[in-house]
Amino acid sequence: TSLSGTIDPYSLSTGKFEIGRTSRDVADRHYFTGDIDEVRVFDTVLTDEQIQQMVYQEIQNNNGNVAGAIVPKDIKDIASDTRVSWNNLVAYYPMTDIISWTRTKDYSMYDRMTKLHNITTMLDQTAPMPYETKLSGDWTSEGTWLHGDVWDIESAATNKDWSIVRINGGHAVTSSNNHTHLGTVIEDSASLTLNADKALTNTYYLELNGTLDLDGDSQLIQGINSDLVTSANGKVIRGQHANQNMFRYTYMSSPVGAQGLTTLGNDNAAVNNPNNTTFSLNMLKEGDGTPVQFTSAYDEVGKLSTRWTYTFLNGITYYDWASLTPATSINPGVGYIHKGMANGEGSLELLFEGRPNNGTILITADDVDGDSANESQPDVTQTTTLIGNPYPSAIDAHKFIDDNAGVISGTIYLWQQWGGNNHNLYEYEGGYATLNKMAKIRAYQFQGMSGGNNGNQDGTLTPTQYIGVGQSFMTEVFADGDIEFNNSQRVFKRESVGEVEFFRTSDSKNAEQDTDNLQIIHMEYGTVAGHSREMVVGFSNFTTMEFDYGYDAELFDAKSEDMYTMLGDKKMIAQAYPQITVGMEIPLVIKTTGTKPLRIKATEFTNLENQEVYLWDKYNDTYFDLTTGASYGFTAEAGTYTDRFSIVFQSQDSQDTLSDEEVMLNESLIYFNTNTDRIYIKGLNADSKRINLIDLSGKTIYQFGEVTTSEMESGLPITNISSGIYMVSVVTDTNHLINKKLLID
Repeated sequence: TSLSGTIDPYSLSTGKFEIGRTSRDVADRHYFTGDIDEVRVFDTVLTDEQIQQMVYQEIQNNNGNVAGAIVPKDIKDIASDTRVSWNNLVAYYPMTDIISWTRTKDYSMYDRMTKLHNITTMLDQTAPMPYETKLSGDWTSEGTWLHGDVWDIESAATNKDWSIVRINGGHAVTSSNNHTHLGTVIEDSASLTLNADKALTNTYYLELNGTLDLDGDSQLIQGINSDLVTSANGKVIRGQHANQNMFRYTYMSSPVGAQGLTTLGNDNAAVNNPNNTTFSLNMLKEGDGTPVQFTSAYDEVGKLSTRWTYTFLNGITYYDWASLTPATSINPGVGYIHKGMANGEGSLELLFEGRPNNGTILITADDVDGDSANESQPDVTQTTTLIGNPYPSAIDAHKFIDDNAGVISGTIYLWQQWGGNNHNLYEYEGGYATLNKMAKIRAYQFQGMSGGNNGNQDGTLTPTQYIGVGQSFMTEVFADGDIEFNNSQRVFKRESVGEVEFFRTSDSKNAEQDTDNLQIIHMEYGTVAGHSREMVVGFSNFTTMEFDYGYDAELFDAKSEDMYTMLGDKKMIAQAYPQITVGMEIPLVIKTTGTKPLRIKATEFTNLENQEVYLWDKYNDTYFDLTTGASYGFTAEAGTYTDRFSIVFQSQDSQDTLSDEEVMLNESLIYFNTNTDRIYIKGLNADSKRINLIDLSGKTIYQFGEVTTSEMESGLPITNISSGIYMVSVVTDTNHLINKKLLID
């Protein structure tokens, strides 16, 4: 128990500082009945956080600041970075130095020797300073712990999050519970094994001199203030399953590096954590603990072929894949790929064993194409890089995307190979799933060297918000800089319950989705022959009509049968918009060869309960209710249609009940005057955020920023424009979207 308060003068005070009774000249001196240890007196107010950091350990002087004796970090308030000066410790009696049964030493700088009165019995120190083991055994066994009969350390559910626990040398402890500690120490030749897919969360200090065995889907989560210290023997063991088929790739990254002695530093500084170490493929072990064997042959049962071990950093073309040998050093956060070691379907368990990665991890991003104004052209300006989750825990992909704004595109791509039994690139059965803060889209069949697809959405795995242990992924580099992983991205999310989807085989676990209150519509366009396109549109009060980093995703490979939206002159597979309004209209672009019956449907709605959603076919003025889950079937001649289909949020029957504002929007007048070469927009009662003039191919010809109603009524200059049919798209400052066809003759 810790007590705090101010020592005030009192009229009956004896003028003495006493421990265990009242310092007053009264009959009842309120003698304390019990044991006393670790008496500390400060002349400054301590925060709860500072008290919690020291309550489970003795303290010491660290260059003028109070620091822990077990967790050798300064006692401080994290938010303000306020440390406690050793000068503020005016008395400290740890009760470890009893002199002749009559005195105990003051360990503060003031050396106030204290007399002991009527002390006749010396007791063992049973205070948990820290909790520590005395035998091997299960965490829940009282006999595992020193003084386990005094404290409730065996009840994991009631342990304090700021507790400090030490597994002493030679002891092997197992647990099937989640644990959160301020300090965790696993001594040399000691081990802690987490079973049953549980988590060890460390918030401040982890000293790993022995072994932390993360069985199954168990994970180690270190927080944003957690530093790691290791001896040469300190290691984590964590397994992950890859595709066992020797013809199919798995995209991997290592949660560990080589074992080694590291000292206490700031693992979470803005710079790359220098204590992290490199990984190499020859560190891998099979599930039974035997080292993985390698072969230079194309494939050999029971061995990993080095003909298929690669990484890809800041590359543009297929020929930028770099081969890896078993001894090649791979930096933390860098992804790599390899094929399996057997025939047939199924998964292969591989063990990562080494020093766990922690803290800030930076990977150099080099936008080698150098054309920031014309990104995303495969083989020309699309710089991509293969990176991966570097930690022995899951990470939040949304947080990763947020942390890397300005450097990457905001979308990541996860490889799944679901079929095929040969090494011919053109016969691979696999592709990349798409993941950002809004879109989670299954993979399309990959085709050729440049990342195209054949229009078949054969992928069986849908990404989730979370990236599992050992998973690597592709992302596009938009600018030079550093791609950052950090401890704030780490979370405890498990494959075993569907929170994480690891991309290796074709087995899906019906993963959970977290959409941050976005309203989302998953759309699908397809032909009876099986060609399909999945795309996503979303709506919120924090997304806009402009490019929304982390939510919008560009379509790089439009096919002869395809559907997408437009953002300026960019084709989009995922696009976010402002909040839904009744008059909002989302134009869809359709491409078709005209040879097959076609269909459009909404496959999934998120956070859109009781919301009307229709597909408006303008060619026959049909409103089709997308919320039924049925498909809208139609035919069309070959070509690209920019003006036929839109998603709207009211039916034709609703037009009679429009509000005054919506009537004003519907009755607005938009026309082009050939004498003045100006577009006139009249009748709006709101200014515009943006006005686009779009041709029939979907390309934006002109774009205006913020424009007032008076400026719109006075006309917007348009020069050097060809005759034809155009679309005028107006976004008002009340977030209404107006699309009107315009004939310029």
